[in-house]
Amino acid sequence: MATTRLLFPLLALSLYNFYFLNLGNFPFLGADEPRYARIGEEMLLTQDFVTPTLNFRPWLEKPPLLFWIEALSFRWFGVSEWSARLPVSVLSLLAALGCTLLLKRLHGLRIGLLALIILSSCPLFVIFSRAASTDAPLVACLTLALIWAFQGYLTGGIASAVAASIALGLAILAKGPVALLLGLSIMVCFSILKGKTFWDLRQLLAGFLALGATTVPWFWLVWKANGEDFISTFILNHHLARFFTDIHHHSQPFWFFFPVIIIGCFPWITFLGSSLFRILKRPSSLLDGEKGLRLYLWLWMVIPFLFFSLSTSKLPGYILPVVPPLAMLVALEWKRLFGCEGKATRMLKIELSLISAGFVLIGLILVFSVRIQYEASLAGVLLGFPLLIGALLLHWPIRGYRLKAVFLVLTGTMVFFTGLAFWKVMPQIASFHSSKNLVVAIRERLSSTQPLIFYRFFHHTANYYSDYKVLSESIDDLENLNTYLSQHPQEIYLVLTQKAGFRELTDQLDVQRFQADGNQFLLEVRFPRNK
Repeated sequence: MATTRLLFPLLALSLYNFYFLNLGNFPFLGADEPRYARIGEEMLLTQDFVTPTLNFRPWLEKPPLLFWIEALSFRWFGVSEWSARLPVSVLSLLAALGCTLLLKRLHGLRIGLLALIILSSCPLFVIFSRAASTDAPLVACLTLALIWAFQGYLTGGIASAVAASIALGLAILAKGPVALLLGLSIMVCFSILKGKTFWDLRQLLAGFLALGATTVPWFWLVWKANGEDFISTFILNHHLARFFTDIHHHSQPFWFFFPVIIIGCFPWITFLGSSLFRILKRPSSLLDGEKGLRLYLWLWMVIPFLFFSLSTSKLPGYILPVVPPLAMLVALEWKRLFGCEGKATRMLKIELSLISAGFVLIGLILVFSVRIQYEASLAGVLLGFPLLIGALLLHWPIRGYRLKAVFLVLTGTMVFFTGLAFWKVMPQIASFHSSKNLVVAIRERLSSTQPLIFYRFFHHTANYYSDYKVLSESIDDLENLNTYLSQHPQEIYLVLTQKAGFRELTDQLDVQRFQADGNQFLLEVRFPRNK
């Protein structure tokens, strides 16, 4: 009883660490977060919840779910990095709890809680659950849809089919028709392999109506408001062209997602080795027992992996739908371990040895790569230290196969690692991925006639934090910069650049003053006097 009373506070603390710790402790990063936050702000300001706008111009690349929940969060909590990321974190936590409830129903509360911890501590899931982008909302809604869909398969209930269809509709509104394609593919393949209809006619009809009621209104209204622009931008450019061509310059080889998923789900993915070994040894085992759950989870994991691997355009966040079923499969492997099955126990030593070696390798890589790339030796040490400690601690419980101790060591390592990453490391390296610190200081000096100039460098965060008082494109050489300066005479120009551009401009132009933050330089340039 004392152990149980201690377990739930520790679980709550761990979940807070994974999803909410220092959620707003660093600025918007990369290209997506600042753009999506701006769209959410404008949606709240204009009260137009049909056509997303960026800098008050229609922006039809993505559907509106993220912008809706951001606008709601901004209304309740004000505009900030924290309030932009909060609804994404909440959705991700709900998806993880959904996985818990599914396994609890079939295998008990302990296995459900294992899935919750495993999923919540997968680095790839943690990163995107804390980012104000469309990837995590898609995965959260798709996860809930597939969980309710399987519940409907087990019970034949109409309520589960309706809930699954609404969640699938929200997944479509999170990122587009890819959610429908993935969800239907998983359910159809499962039905074929099991030789049984997934839902009966009543469930299909109710699900179809619920899906239509969730998705059709927005698609109809946005098409009515924007016509062919919506079709060409949303459907043709950002879905069909993104899959079949390199129009958005994200081309990667077929094997790109293999290292992404291995590193992104480490150390837990290691425990899939024994499950895969059994399947290869006896493929028919997937069709046996457990009401088809293992087969369903494997299809849920493999189909999105193959789909996105076949796509020409690849980004790490695309593979996120694979992580929830992977976490549940790993939880089922731990059920076997706790059952002290001989084969599972014999493989445990190999798996833990691989994890220990992986902790050491990844820890050392982080120490040296962060030091080289970000010139932040302490940040690298803080990232690598928990993994190296975890590798050492794993050797103690291995000897007696103390499984609870092993699981606690792995969980504690990931809690410690993510806690340090978001508490101390991210604020240190954020300046390499965000222009906030430099731009906010000079925002009042900018205007549409005296914008911030990008030289050999472009950063979406500078757009956001300057309130879009910037040149729309980067100037890439000194000749074009001189041409621009001569055509737009003013006493002082503010120029944002990186190290190479800084060296060139300080050598060629009259730079009065500069500020540096990370790898970015903000220059005050006087023209036309040359050095």
